[in-house]
Amino acid sequence: EAEAEKKAEETAVEIAADLEAEVSSGEIEVETQGKKIIIRIRENGAFRSGSDYIEDRFLPVIDKIREVLVNIPGRISVEGHTDDIPTSNGRFSSNWGLSSARAVAFAQELFIAPEMGQERFQVVGHGDVRPLVENTNAEARARNRRVEIIILQSTENDDDDKPLIETPEEDINEALNAKPEDFELDSSDIF
Repeated sequence: EAEAEKKAEETAVEIAADLEAEVSSGEIEVETQGKKIIIRIRENGAFRSGSDYIEDRFLPVIDKIREVLVNIPGRISVEGHTDDIPTSNGRFSSNWGLSSARAVAFAQELFIAPEMGQERFQVVGHGDVRPLVENTNAEARARNRRVEIIILQSTENDDDDKPLIETPEEDINEALNAKPEDFELDSSDIF
């Protein structure tokens, strides 16, 4: 566990160095929480208020993030967050929709690189239920409007990348070659 946390910290330092200009400008933050590495994208750099459209000026930043992520092993979660003020632009009926749409928009930009294995990803919208700070004023609310890219690197002893259910190859082939009569029910099988 301590080894994994140390590795995460070392990788986070490398990521922050690769994204130094963006970190310095306040557009993104890089931190660790245990084995997790978090790249936090502030709303003011990437999106207009209430929108899931990524600003054109932010696309080069996503390009740099993509280049960094391609070379880092592990699972990646792209997570959208909002403040506690309900969205009122009509396009999204709730902050859940807005946060999810932002996470999807960001993930789709990352997927432009064919070498970015989509099986490593999950995309999540949290609405306003996971604030960084209390939504007490405009500055705090701005801090809570964000997209986070969370990287969970695996170590040799982890089974994080193994499927939850392993199905033997012959069972898969049998299921793929099933015939319609294999699905017929006998009347005694129904209640």
